Amino acid sequence: FDMDTERDAFVSSLAKFTYLTTIKEMKQKNIECIKALLSIGLSEGNNLGPSWLYVLHCISQLERLQLIGTRGARQDFQFFQMEDEVLSPGAASRSNASIAGQQVVKRRAHGLGVSALVAIGQDDRQVELVNSESVASQIDAAQIELLFNKSTQLTPQAVVHFVTQLAKVSKEELALADQPRIFSLQKLVEVADFNMSRMRVVWGRIWRV
Repeated sequence: FDMDTERDAFVSSLAKFTYLTTIKEMKQKNIECIKALLSIGLSEGNNLGPSWLYVLHCISQLERLQLIGTRGARQDFQFFQMEDEVLSPGAASRSNASIAGQQVVKRRAHGLGVSALVAIGQDDRQVELVNSESVASQIDAAQIELLFNKSTQLTPQAVVHFVTQLAKVSKEELALADQPRIFSLQKLVEVADFNMSRMRVVWGRIWRV
């Protein structure tokens, strides 16, 4: 991609049709869009520029869906609640309410360049459970890890774009104070570790993100 406007329009449209940033039941065409987006991230990373934001948003939501489909897995914010139980006498009862399904779960929805926090109802939870099963059966989680591992192969300019957009996604995940997510923050740390051997001038640009 050397045409920035066309590139951004294509990648953003592809990300939109994954349905990962909405609460709609996924069809096979949406799964194919997810596969295509991951493939672009793996093969065209040096050319994505700011469009990494769309790829990383979808990866963040993809990981959340995979977690929903994992039996016994806890959402990130539930680990923070476990710490609150130790510090606050009334936290245990709130945690029990959460386990019983009484807590209002929220997610970040994206559209037209803006994002907002929305509550997930019981019907929406069922849709997300179905979507998580579709994702788990057709999307290889190893591809997500490979995408972050391959950040070492990005050019200096491309890795700065990658880290910049990853930091933006991480900031949005942490924005919900009572139900934060740390997936992108964890990946930010891992990417930093993977790229420790880069030149100091590149790190200088990364630290300014």
